[in-house]
Amino acid sequence: MFAAYRWVQSHGGKYIVAVCRKDLVKMYRKAGLQLLNVNAQSGKVTYELSVAAIEYLQKMVQNKMLFYKSLEAKIDWQLPFMFFAPSNCFHGGSFLEAIGEDLQTLQRAEEIFNADVLDAWFPPSPGVISKLTNNLSWLLKTSPPTHACGLVKIIAATRGVSERCVLTGAGSSNLIFLSLKQFLNRNSKVLIMDPCYGEYIHVLENVVQCQIIKFNLKREDGFIVNTPLLLQEIKKGYDMVIVINPNNPTGVYILKEEMVEMLVQIPPSTLIWIDETYIEYAGVDKSLEQFASKTENVIICKSMSKVYALSGVRAAYMCCSPHLLETLKHNTPPWAISLPAQAAAIAALKDSAYYIQKYKETHTLRDKLKQKLFNLGITEVVDGMSNFLLFYLPDHFPSKHIF
Repeated sequence: MFAAYRWVQSHGGKYIVAVCRKDLVKMYRKAGLQLLNVNAQSGKVTYELSVAAIEYLQKMVQNKMLFYKSLEAKIDWQLPFMFFAPSNCFHGGSFLEAIGEDLQTLQRAEEIFNADVLDAWFPPSPGVISKLTNNLSWLLKTSPPTHACGLVKIIAATRGVSERCVLTGAGSSNLIFLSLKQFLNRNSKVLIMDPCYGEYIHVLENVVQCQIIKFNLKREDGFIVNTPLLLQEIKKGYDMVIVINPNNPTGVYILKEEMVEMLVQIPPSTLIWIDETYIEYAGVDKSLEQFASKTENVIICKSMSKVYALSGVRAAYMCCSPHLLETLKHNTPPWAISLPAQAAAIAALKDSAYYIQKYKETHTLRDKLKQKLFNLGITEVVDGMSNFLLFYLPDHFPSKHIF
């Protein structure tokens, strides 16, 4: 019955209609079918018509996921579709629904405050805007360099690493999906901080489907990462450890020196994936890219969305030892990053002075926001280093509040 449901679902069906034996109605109800009180007799057997919405059945599967995962492990599934329907990680984005997902009413963007995605609050540098606007027609109609060699060169020069240590991608999510599927399998054991950026747990659980152990960060401790305890846990044996620094959604930053002290004690057989999407807010010299390029097992993932205000063009890169990139480069298709994205990213990297000033402004604005929250009676505010603040509303606050 589950296979029949998945066949209909994978083919785009919205409903399942079934003819049920009357003496087995309890089984059909348990499976999620709703009886319609339309009966038919054939010999001594009575049948009843039933129906179920695919959306409803999917919710039933999600509510009993442990059961279905145990079922999956016992079955030799050879059908031409996946055992589970693919799912997406929720990233917010309701503001785009308000603007119009068909992008035909972009003028409404000025009327809507984007508060459910942690994009940069400032615009891209004037150099980025100039590069795109002055060359827009050509950038749109021209095929980009196949493997973004120009972008790789400027990244390597800016970060002080070899070009062989850099792999670009169309946003960090592109690199996360590409890499975790390559480095891990169902038998892998992964340690990840909790809470953290939801894309990682989504990929580990639903795409790789490996074993996940969560290193819980405590609210009462301000979500600070205790690196000695983390190291103690890592030494129990993991295929990969994922660290987001500064963390998302807490904004908490682990000092560079503290990270290095921990990393040098981790066995080379354990891959360490460090997401530094927000690291420039902590300081332009705080990245571990140069350190990672000289190790056997440390991988740095850098989005250019949040600190360069380039979320819309999708540009990111990885930095690590060349041997870790060989297979990933082999599996990366040509033209993975658009020409406008490459041009924007190169222009951004060449305008460090503009962005350093914006990072300073970010710290000032964050401090002002924190003080305003205190003035409103919101005292539980997590000290972060990024372009956002995590805070908790007191119990007596209304569910909706105008700030």
